[in-house]
Amino acid sequence: MKYLKNKFNLKTKHIDIYKQAFIHKSYKHSFNFNNERLELLGDSVLNLIITKYLLEIFPDKNEGELSVIRSNIVRRDTLNTISKYLMIDSHLKYSKNIRFDDASKHSIFGNALEAFIGAVFSDKGYSITEKIVRNNIISPFFYKTDFETIEYNYKGRLLELCQQKRMNIKFDISETNVDGAQIFKVVININGIEKGRGEANRKKSAEQIASKLAYHAISI
Repeated sequence: MKYLKNKFNLKTKHIDIYKQAFIHKSYKHSFNFNNERLELLGDSVLNLIITKYLLEIFPDKNEGELSVIRSNIVRRDTLNTISKYLMIDSHLKYSKNIRFDDASKHSIFGNALEAFIGAVFSDKGYSITEKIVRNNIISPFFYKTDFETIEYNYKGRLLELCQQKRMNIKFDISETNVDGAQIFKVVININGIEKGRGEANRKKSAEQIASKLAYHAISI
């Protein structure tokens, strides 16, 4: 495939595994030749590469903080965007009954990106795969300042995690005045049990403090 050489400077004698990476199970001729297994492999490899990179640039952050950053990097919508930037969507074979918006919603393009990573790993091993991910995913899309901003989005990450785990979440917000200063207090209850509490002079800051505690409490 010229695409592999032109886009990634990738030469291979095993073209079939890349063809498989670009076939979605909805494609009428896919049968059992689709990208689901490669997607599973690529998901694990991508997480490993991202984790290794974050450990390098954030030597002082703990496991919980790094997990939040990594989770936001490998979100489905982010991977969909990167996949389209790399033109993987143009090479993916899938049912024409799926409209473009539906395909985005179901994350098939982001999944195809993971399948491609799985194919590279199967063909070339870890070193080449890491180089391609760093050069084509990390460098064009992410900067250290972006990661630092992502780290503090605990409320959004908490809401997403509660949805995934089918947990009920409730934010109790109160406001008091201490020595003329406005103080916001936020208590987060998950499934009726308090999991996080925060106080600050801004409501968003109090929510983030409480959300961080709650996130770590339920992500264990």
